[in-house]
Amino acid sequence: MEEDDRAEVRNSVYGDLHDSTVIQAQQVNVHRNEAMPRRWITWAEELARQVRDVEEAAWRRLLGDDHPRIDLRYRLVEEAGRPARNAREAGRMLAFESARPSGLPEPQASGLPDIWMYFTSLRPRRLVITGPAGSGKTVLALELLLALIEKRRPGSPVPVRIPLADWDTRTSLDELLIDHLHRVYDWRRRRARQMVEHRLVLPVLDGLDEMDEPLPTGRPDPNASRARYVLEELNRHQHGREPGALVLTVRDDGYAALARGEQPDQKRRLLDAARVAVEPVLAPDALAYLTDRATDRARWQPLLDHLAARPDGPLAQRLSTPWRLCLVATVYAADGNPGELLRQRRPRKLDEFLLSRYIRAVTTLHPGGHDHTDVHRWLHPLARHARGDGDADDGPHAVLALHELWRMEGARKIFGTRITASLIAYMLLPWVSTAFGLTPNAVGFTGALILGGVLAWKEYPQDMDPRTLRYLVPWRYPGPAAALLVVTAAVGGATWLALDFRWAVSVAVGMVLPAAFATVLRRPSDVAASRQIMRQEFTTIAVSALLVSVGGVAILSHWYILGDSLIIAIPVTLYSAVFSFGGAGSRYLAFRYRTRGRFPLRLGAFLDWAAEAGLLRRSGSGFEFRHRELRDWLADHATAGRAGERG
Repeated sequence: MEEDDRAEVRNSVYGDLHDSTVIQAQQVNVHRNEAMPRRWITWAEELARQVRDVEEAAWRRLLGDDHPRIDLRYRLVEEAGRPARNAREAGRMLAFESARPSGLPEPQASGLPDIWMYFTSLRPRRLVITGPAGSGKTVLALELLLALIEKRRPGSPVPVRIPLADWDTRTSLDELLIDHLHRVYDWRRRRARQMVEHRLVLPVLDGLDEMDEPLPTGRPDPNASRARYVLEELNRHQHGREPGALVLTVRDDGYAALARGEQPDQKRRLLDAARVAVEPVLAPDALAYLTDRATDRARWQPLLDHLAARPDGPLAQRLSTPWRLCLVATVYAADGNPGELLRQRRPRKLDEFLLSRYIRAVTTLHPGGHDHTDVHRWLHPLARHARGDGDADDGPHAVLALHELWRMEGARKIFGTRITASLIAYMLLPWVSTAFGLTPNAVGFTGALILGGVLAWKEYPQDMDPRTLRYLVPWRYPGPAAALLVVTAAVGGATWLALDFRWAVSVAVGMVLPAAFATVLRRPSDVAASRQIMRQEFTTIAVSALLVSVGGVAILSHWYILGDSLIIAIPVTLYSAVFSFGGAGSRYLAFRYRTRGRFPLRLGAFLDWAAEAGLLRRSGSGFEFRHRELRDWLADHATAGRAGERG
């Protein structure tokens, strides 16, 4: 049979497979929709929109915005045991009609299923994407996620990407998904739990190899306890009588290390899944990508001629991953001689050479008023924190969120700074009183100090999440709102009977309402952007302090005139705002105080710029480093030194 005939047969087979997959999906969704409450379908549509908005931005940053995509290929890795059914021998990332032309013959390229078709044909739908560093595993997973959202039908599960490095392995997969929907997409836990329990969320779990630290030699740890727990948990993930659908990305050497040893199968690999390995970028595709990026062809010509003449040579093999191709295209986008890469003989030296020039090139292409040496200096401690180096608290912390950066200094140091600040604020009371000739009730204020300290100490383990004012709406929480009214009425009525009406109003306004509102305000934010989260947090602190101030004035007015009551209420308000009502806001301020000089004044604005420039990528309410290789290089190099300068 001629090659054209074989290609026609392959196209016919995959066309039938595509039609069959769509028909089966439609039939399944029809049956699901008949039994599924309408509200769940509406919730799934809303979640799909939220995920698409977040992940499309991350996908564009990984691809370099308007730059052409490299159509990745992958092959099936045969494994003994329980593989998924209907797994094809090979596939490609893009549908043929949407892929840009490459040097491959058309029949060979068109005979491979795209990633959406490959995944949806699996039974069960469980896919492991493996490959070496920089091979494009996350890009392939994001392409699949966006394709599933684009082609999903009502009632289908919504893919949600979660960085695995931040999984607290004391919790189950379901709890991880619920917490992610709650923190990142502002879903109430009850609603998120219903979505997860009815399998309307499809986990896309990124970076199994990043959960445990490597051995001192740099190789993956075959006894990685956290990764083995995750595999065991994923193998328990069920949807009815079938294994639950999911996608997992992991480096091939890390996955191979986990397969070794005497562990049972459910801790060594993902069962009932198809494992595919991302293949190196073909030389014609790499050459076409760099040619498209080369705006100054004369400067690029020596490198392009070398790759065209030696498509199987050592340099072409070293530039066979999307990450290295992106490094080359970025480093030499504005200036420099790409031909100097011909002198780089070893892959490790090539990576060091490119990474040492990457930040300078990015700051040149995306000027934000930052010098590249400062950018390197600011990113270095963040990279160490993300990798878990030298943290007072256990790491790593793959996602960098403003309201969680205090972990870099450790809980004890931050708590000590908060206590010191609150005591200073409280010590303003006798100074203010003396300055204005007042004699406040020392017993009353000492009792308030002790009570505030006890409440704050009890609150301390739970006040890590940021808060937002929208949770003051009482009908969102009818139970607490009703309890608030009952307690306020009871305390006010008892005070009225014991003393008088004026005291009843003072106690109700000055003691009950501030404490109740402080409890209601301990809720996570609904805003994904880090800077907006902190703005909401500080606004909430201000409103909480205002409530305390009003209550304090209402009580103090029994002893002092209005002006004196306001004067005395100021230090009490500061104390409450800094300590009792501080939460994530006071932690962040304590962190910025302890790290003064190590980061720019507007840290949130800098992180936003780094994400726009391509050094970081957005991940939910925080940021991740663009690539693990970049993170590790920054963590190992405190300063740019001479490496970032042009020779």
